[in-house]
Amino acid sequence: MFKNAVLDRFQQNSEILESRFQKFQEFQKKRKFVEKVKEEKYQDGFLRDIFENSLGYILEDSNPENANIFREEKNETDRKKADGVIKVSNSVIGIVELKDFKTKNLSLVEDQAFNYHNSHSNSKYIIISNFSELRFYIDKKTEFESFKLFEMNFEEFKRFHAILSFESISENLPMKFREETTNFEREISEKFYKDFSEVRLELYEEILKQVQHQSPEQTEFISVSGKLEVLNLSQKILDRIVFIFFGESRGLLKFSKNYILENWKSDLHESSLWEILKIIFRKVDV
Repeated sequence: MFKNAVLDRFQQNSEILESRFQKFQEFQKKRKFVEKVKEEKYQDGFLRDIFENSLGYILEDSNPENANIFREEKNETDRKKADGVIKVSNSVIGIVELKDFKTKNLSLVEDQAFNYHNSHSNSKYIIISNFSELRFYIDKKTEFESFKLFEMNFEEFKRFHAILSFESISENLPMKFREETTNFEREISEKFYKDFSEVRLELYEEILKQVQHQSPEQTEFISVSGKLEVLNLSQKILDRIVFIFFGESRGLLKFSKNYILENWKSDLHESSLWEILKIIFRKVDV
């Protein structure tokens, strides 16, 4: 839902962050207890351990006058209650629905949580957790951020805190992060296609030069269809290279672009870059 490049630009108070992470680590020590405890026995404790101690919220029984997270607040439209609600300026802007550790598939909780969400006119944020995984949604079920609470290290906690701390939620920063992410992705896409088009043209011209170098007498007789075939070839080569980079980024390949470059630059390897690329293309079977 949020790009790291967007969240990395967000400056957090390092002292607060480190203090809250230490408290979060106290929660992580409770794993064996959390795995066995019944939902209703730990709901208050979870809100305190995660939301109050680790994310900066204030529970009603801690400070009634300044509280911003409340247990079992009635819906605006009926008498049903979410396990928790987040308030800013006395208005519910988020709901929290909790299940126990045995509830493995949080997708099954979505309908219930979103029913509560839809019953509060100003609600934007939906949080679902089984005490082990925590999911964060904005308005819709279509995308969410997922956090594995017992596996979280400090860097992951920074992301968690940037999105879910009371300071962020109260300033509506997740909505801003999502908007910036959308803009960032659009800018990246536009730049990618611009660069791709430029490189494709350069490759096309280079292939034509190679044809001229190898068969000078035939160059002027290359037909329109022949040039189109060269353009399609240029496209195909670049498509395969992009696929290699994609596969590398997803951990799908046993080699990387560095492998290609290192072999090309090595004095021990007499093959041209093109010969190496052909070997790589055959390996990925594209």
